[in-house]
Amino acid sequence: MKSVIWIVVILVVIVGGIKIFNSVTKNARETAQQAEILSQMRAGKYEEAKDLINKYCKDTDKGKELLATIKEKENEIELENYTDKIKIPDDWEWKADKKNSKYTSINGKIKNTGDKTITSFTVLAKYQDAANKTLSTDSASCSESVPAGQTKNFEIKHGYSADYKSVVLSVKHFTLDQQ
Repeated sequence: MKSVIWIVVILVVIVGGIKIFNSVTKNARETAQQAEILSQMRAGKYEEAKDLINKYCKDTDKGKELLATIKEKENEIELENYTDKIKIPDDWEWKADKKNSKYTSINGKIKNTGDKTITSFTVLAKYQDAANKTLSTDSASCSESVPAGQTKNFEIKHGYSADYKSVVLSVKHFTLDQQ
């Protein structure tokens, strides 16, 4: 009877050890696979990373999470690359009635010189003093589409200050039509 108990104990220890070994091996393999995927992502090799995700963890939550991260990064790169295609032509106007008004207004337009539709944008105005130090900022947002090759007007109203000597305009945020 004692020998049967010892045999059962030994079998339980062996089976438990095998399960632990398999679990550790599986975790190590998954960690190595994820490290390989992340290495490709850090190197900007998103297509290679997607191939590895499809090979190792296609339909898992981790795979979906990694694919979403890649898509987000690709969108950031696309926006960054498109930034130079959005122009603010030099014919914008900054007006202030220094005697009677408490406000200034900037009237201008953005031009989409790219090949995609902009679905929203924000123009930032930096109000500067004579030494080009920014004293204040304001912005105008528009959620109307600007098709490729088209323009869209914007207006920014801001409080007047005699210290404002210049304004610098830039497009800070925009979204692209993903179609």
